Amino acid sequence: MKLSIAKHIYNDLRESIISGEIQPGHMLGEQDMADKYNSSKMPVREALHQLCQEGYLISYPRRGYVVSNITEEDFFEVQQVRLPLELLSVDLVIEKATDEEIRGLYDVLSIHEKDTIGKSTSSQLHSINSVFHLELARLSQNKRLYSSLNHLIGEVSRAGYRFYSSAVLQERHFHERIIDALLERDAEKAKSLLGEDLKITY
Repeated sequence: MKLSIAKHIYNDLRESIISGEIQPGHMLGEQDMADKYNSSKMPVREALHQLCQEGYLISYPRRGYVVSNITEEDFFEVQQVRLPLELLSVDLVIEKATDEEIRGLYDVLSIHEKDTIGKSTSSQLHSINSVFHLELARLSQNKRLYSSLNHLIGEVSRAGYRFYSSAVLQERHFHERIIDALLERDAEKAKSLLGEDLKITY
């Protein structure tokens, strides 16, 4: 299904903010965005308002929209909320997903690694990490859980570009071992590995 103009603008701006391409403090104007996306102001306004509701932007009437800052404290708070939701994902995946669906996570990692060729090492690792955790949430078959984690993982990714080093991310790469544990239907092992993956180290 073809995306609406507003949804396309929203997706593009959200990814640019998460990746750090658009930095905190940057001002976005409706007319400038309309010119950039060759659209009217209405879909631009819709996209910008949604980004405000999700905390990516701050609206200043008659001035524009400023990309919000994200601190290490914000990052810790997001991780505290995220962890129990991801642990719930593990239980639901083991309960509901087939072996074939779980094995598909290996393919997700492989395909996405190819898609990120040419990106910086840090950018590539953040991107693969986000996709893996979102696919795990999708396999839970709980739409509200997926929606919540989609937002939280976006915030984590945004903070990660600022606070993580690629070396730390490399050490935290437990994805294949988590998939192995899910196939073994070993919830405790999968949760333990997931907890290690989400540990915050600097």
